[in-house]
Amino acid sequence: MCAEELANHKSIRDIASTFGVDESTLRYRLERHRTGAVDGRSLQEETCAPFRPLVLEWIQEQEGQERPESVQALYERLCADHGYTGSYMSVYRFVKRRRKAPFPAPFRRVETKPGAQAQAD
Repeated sequence: MCAEELANHKSIRDIASTFGVDESTLRYRLERHRTGAVDGRSLQEETCAPFRPLVLEWIQEQEGQERPESVQALYERLCADHGYTGSYMSVYRFVKRRRKAPFPAPFRRVETKPGAQAQAD
């Protein structure tokens, strides 16, 4: 249930305490939602945008590998070879938004009766 739906049944103060936020923060967020305000940060170009072809090429190279290279290596290469001056986290977010989610590793859970197995170091 979203805060606006709760607002029909509870006071702003009660909702703010439920979510653990300040009352003024909740009022601000609800007003921005009502007016349809857009966060200006979402309109800014990403720091990695000028390096998009290089990063997309790197992502394609990594897709076929069993153990892909870390994003840290890409960041270091961009800094050293191409003069990138942004942060590592901006490269990480850029790659994360464009790379497929990794396939979860399977696992098997084996349960036994208490005392049936022991583990010693």
